[in-house]
Amino acid sequence: MTIMTLLAVGKIFYADFGLFYQVPRNSGMLYSMTNVIDTYVYRGLKTTGEIGMARRGRIISILVGLNASDRVQLYSQTHQQG
Repeated sequence: MTIMTLLAVGKIFYADFGLFYQVPRNSGMLYSMTNVIDTYVYRGLKTTGEIGMARRGRIISILVGLNASDRVQLYSQTHQQG
């Protein structure tokens, strides 16, 4: 169960790209609410054409997810002992 929890927390920053990009279609009222890391990186890549920016965005997303999973693991270890 602990492994499944860690895997689930590691994916907490993944988004349904179709939902957050195709549905709002850059409409003004929904843009700020549907701008997640995946769509931000895609829009930035589409406008600038810089592949390095897309790569950095994905790496940041992965690192934040790993940090969150490490914190969950540490939290579960401290509460199982006491």
